[in-house]
Amino acid sequence: MRIRGILTVLLVVLCGGCYSFPVTSPVERIEASIDPERNHDGIEVAAQSPVDGASPQGIIEGFFAAQESYADGYHVARQFLTTQAAAKWKPETEATVYDSNAQTLVIGADGGAVLQATLIGQVDADGVYTAVHDEAFTHDFKLVREDGQWRISNPPAGVLMGSQRFHRAFTAVPTYFFDATGTRLVAQPVYVHLADIDAGAAEVLVRALIRGPRAWLRSAVMDALPAEITSNGTRIDEDGIAHVNLGGSVEALSAEQRDMAATQLLATLSYLVSVRGLTITANGRELSVDIADSQNVVRSSAIMDLRKARDPLSKDLFAVAEGRVLRVSQSGPQIADQLPGEIGQGWVSRPERLGVDWAGETLAITTDNGTKLHVVNTGGGSPTLIHEGTSMLRPQYDVAGGLWTLDNTASGPVMARIIGGQSFSVPLTELAGRKVIAYRISPDLTRLALVVETQGAQEFGMMRIGVDRLTIDGWRPIPVNSRNGLLTTMRDVSFSGSDKVLLVAANAKDPQIAVHSFDLDAAEVGFQGPVSDVEVTAMATLASPLAPYTAVLTSEGVVMRYEAQYRWPTVLDKVTEIAYPS
Repeated sequence: MRIRGILTVLLVVLCGGCYSFPVTSPVERIEASIDPERNHDGIEVAAQSPVDGASPQGIIEGFFAAQESYADGYHVARQFLTTQAAAKWKPETEATVYDSNAQTLVIGADGGAVLQATLIGQVDADGVYTAVHDEAFTHDFKLVREDGQWRISNPPAGVLMGSQRFHRAFTAVPTYFFDATGTRLVAQPVYVHLADIDAGAAEVLVRALIRGPRAWLRSAVMDALPAEITSNGTRIDEDGIAHVNLGGSVEALSAEQRDMAATQLLATLSYLVSVRGLTITANGRELSVDIADSQNVVRSSAIMDLRKARDPLSKDLFAVAEGRVLRVSQSGPQIADQLPGEIGQGWVSRPERLGVDWAGETLAITTDNGTKLHVVNTGGGSPTLIHEGTSMLRPQYDVAGGLWTLDNTASGPVMARIIGGQSFSVPLTELAGRKVIAYRISPDLTRLALVVETQGAQEFGMMRIGVDRLTIDGWRPIPVNSRNGLLTTMRDVSFSGSDKVLLVAANAKDPQIAVHSFDLDAAEVGFQGPVSDVEVTAMATLASPLAPYTAVLTSEGVVMRYEAQYRWPTVLDKVTEIAYPS
């Protein structure tokens, strides 16, 4: 139940781990004996049942703590509810997460217990996290007396937790599917309870995988596991071999599909560091898999190439300074060399935005206020005009060799993909009426990250890229909730890996525009800097299997390159554009 009225008499303020109780007279301050957001340093603390004579505060506080333990169907947490509420409560249906630093609990003499908080996320029954931002959330737990004891008569629809508790109780695990080519793995994070990982991690991971790709990602990936498949148990032996027992129509899979299914299973189970291989039993019979060894074990080495990110052939940073394109070597002395040919010596068309292919051999360059797109070899030669538009943003090469650009046309944003000498236009019809500020395609070519603007307001979100590469849809705004609040001012976006996003942004509490990092669902957001008094306007990132390379461009034309959190030394100045190979 959502209400806006605040019941007076007794005010409980949850702020960073303490309760305070302002009362009318006399004024008294009481510190709670239990901290509802206390960090237990990774040690699971057993949930405590309510004690006889517990106060309203004690019941609410105990219920929050007990939600971390879901043993026996949240048996302990149900003890804080009335008999009727305990029977109806379905905590397994969803988890709602609020900001631990933005919450107030008001307890009234009539039994009202109203939580006011900023909601930042929700996890559905399939374990999919959705970032939200709702500063007006309220819930009245409605305390009543039952058999002389205070109990909650109106629990939330599912589990309701502060962000600190949530990240202690749940963890994200990657489940893996294939991209459109069937040659690369695509991760989909799924949240599971930490207690599941401790008690039976292998089976939990297998069950999470066989549920298949969730609705939003489904059209962008391939799943070799049949929809009607079941899991009959998974165990890991002392040699690190996972023995997966499946039911359903697994045996009907072709040899290629069996290889793919085994790869998905092993990649997902490899979340557990002890897993070194797997065998599959289908309906009680051993399933033969071509990529298995002589003992019918699929070893981790057999799928290593599919799991590994591309190793970049060039890690050099490219920049435009005073109208010339420069190359800054990543190894050895950081010396900026002008590229040979027209683009390095003073091209008649001034370079604006850059894109660099994975080998560092070909540049894509926009000119003439984003109306023309050229390509040129970094070893020299004259640029070739290959595409014209209205207001094109920074071009980008994808993992398959295609060249993309996004054009803010009068009718709305349009993506163009150029490959094999052909150009394919993909209107982003769901973004009609919006202007795209920045975009980036994920390294696995399944997601399109975007910063869009509507009437001066900016927001971050994603769209999915279909397996045909000609369908881009499923616009999903993703609020990015940092520790200091919602990020609202945005300049650029990039991927530091297939499952990690970087966003140049700021919020109202901290107006410095800097780099923030988060996972695909924006469930955990971190600040990366730089911390110096600069305004970041653009960013370039190289997704590398060992460590990403990131550089930023400031409003003063200074290039700073990331070395460690908060450490960003200056590399160049008088620069208008930067780019890493992609």
